[in-house]
Amino acid sequence: KAKTEAELRDELYQKEIANPLKYLTDESTYRVNLAANTIIEGSIYNNATMATFKNIKLKVVFYSDTDYKLGDDILVVLKNVEPNSSIIFKEKITGWWSNVDHFTCTIISAENY
Repeated sequence: KAKTEAELRDELYQKEIANPLKYLTDESTYRVNLAANTIIEGSIYNNATMATFKNIKLKVVFYSDTDYKLGDDILVVLKNVEPNSSIIFKEKITGWWSNVDHFTCTIISAENY
């Protein structure tokens, strides 16, 4: 028996909400402001067809030029990201590390809306 259009849509939706990391990507930068806080800002893209995601958790790791891990933090972006769209975010980490050469920002989890 062939599946109905509604069944196919529900199947796709269930697949997307079960695997948010497959559909979400980020591009981000960092800077230190005058108050010595590290500011992480960028965009999060949702390539899902039907699923909206929220409360996106990011892990930020800072490294020296010799790839020594200087520190890390977890941030939560409290916004909804609609299907096939993106959002801009800006989050603050209290404090900063000297000798930062580069960093990684990785999406580690998200909730379905």
